[in-house]
Amino acid sequence: MKLLGTVALVAELANGLKDFSGRAAEVAKKPAVTMVSFDSGYQSLWPCWVDHMSKVNRETEVVVVSLDDAAAATVESWQKETRDSMPVSLYTKYVPSQDAMNFMAWPSCYYSFVYFKAVRDYLLQGHEAVLKTDLDAIPLKDPWAMLANASDADIITMPDSYPGGYEGGAFNTGFMLYRNKPQVVSLLNDIIDYWASGTVPTDGGCNDQFLLTQFINKRGCKNFGPHKKKPVNGYFRGNCGNIKVAGFADNQVHTGQFCTDVADCLFRGVSVMHTRSSSFLANTCGDGVEDITHHS
Repeated sequence: MKLLGTVALVAELANGLKDFSGRAAEVAKKPAVTMVSFDSGYQSLWPCWVDHMSKVNRETEVVVVSLDDAAAATVESWQKETRDSMPVSLYTKYVPSQDAMNFMAWPSCYYSFVYFKAVRDYLLQGHEAVLKTDLDAIPLKDPWAMLANASDADIITMPDSYPGGYEGGAFNTGFMLYRNKPQVVSLLNDIIDYWASGTVPTDGGCNDQFLLTQFINKRGCKNFGPHKKKPVNGYFRGNCGNIKVAGFADNQVHTGQFCTDVADCLFRGVSVMHTRSSSFLANTCGDGVEDITHHS
């Protein structure tokens, strides 16, 4: 098992963590944001994702966390060429150094490291909530209208099967809402502190979904995962310690090869299609994004 134990790398990973040490969420005074993060391996999907989002929700700010210079350039070029009035901001704080890329089994480990820091950054800035979504989670309807049906939940997620063996089940981090609550920031702090320890393994244990599932289950999950009760208003409801969790129960957010194109997905009641299916992406976004089905 390879560990992130070198002094230089640990120093880089811990850089900036102390600035937020022990802080709780500020009173939410700023609007919620939608956040995506990607590197050059996924940049071909950006025009498709943002085009669909602009059709269903043009009011909520989209924050793009770029993971390399090429991804940032893609967004900047889109902004110049389209002159779209949709609120899109570029967050380049975590574009990594070459040393980080060399040490961290790029891109999955660095993606995971940035995932939790960026979400926490925006909560600590006072935003009401952060909807963290992957670029391959294509919005077909307004996701914020759908999320309003679980407005009392601290975290909204897609229940998943990976990783297995947890009492509260697994939490799919590819489309997940984090609300500005002290208990949510505390959870993110726990994960970020683990990163700062320099002991996160890079052979799968650094995966963002693995880490989130592991740390939220440590709080003790009830009525969720394998033990979930009947859904209410399209959501399974439960709690992990003092964190109220809600999971999509119907087809609103679907993964895999459930439907083949936008019309088929809408017919089946899908609001967000989270997939790397080459047929769906080709039918929805064009042939230029098929390469991401093999991107690690």
